[in-house]
Amino acid sequence: MNDDGTPKLFTRGEGPCIFRANDGDVNGYRWFLFIDQPRYHDGPNHYIGFATQDIADPDGWVPVSSKLREGIPTNADGGKPRHGTVMPITAAERDRLIAAFGE
Repeated sequence: MNDDGTPKLFTRGEGPCIFRANDGDVNGYRWFLFIDQPRYHDGPNHYIGFATQDIADPDGWVPVSSKLREGIPTNADGGKPRHGTVMPITAAERDRLIAAFGE
C-alpha cells in the first residue's frame, strides 16, 4: 500500500511460480502466480500472490496476497518464505503432514 492507502502498482519481482488450482478450489480461480518481491524491488520482502480464471488474459489477474499471507508459516528467522515452488501431493501425504505439523 502507498502512504495514502491506495494499492501499490506491482512493477518488479523475481522467482515467479505459476500453477494450476486444484479442481474445485474454494477460492474460485483456475491459476495462481506467486512472485517474490524483495525489499530491493520496493516490496514487502515476501511473495505477492495473483490469481485468474484465464491464464491467457493479461487483464484477468487479481491480487490475492492478503489471503496468501494468512496461511504461510514464518521461517526460523521470523521472515516469510521466498523463491519457493508448489508441489502436488496426495491426500494421504496431506493427512500425514497435518498429523505431524497441524493445520
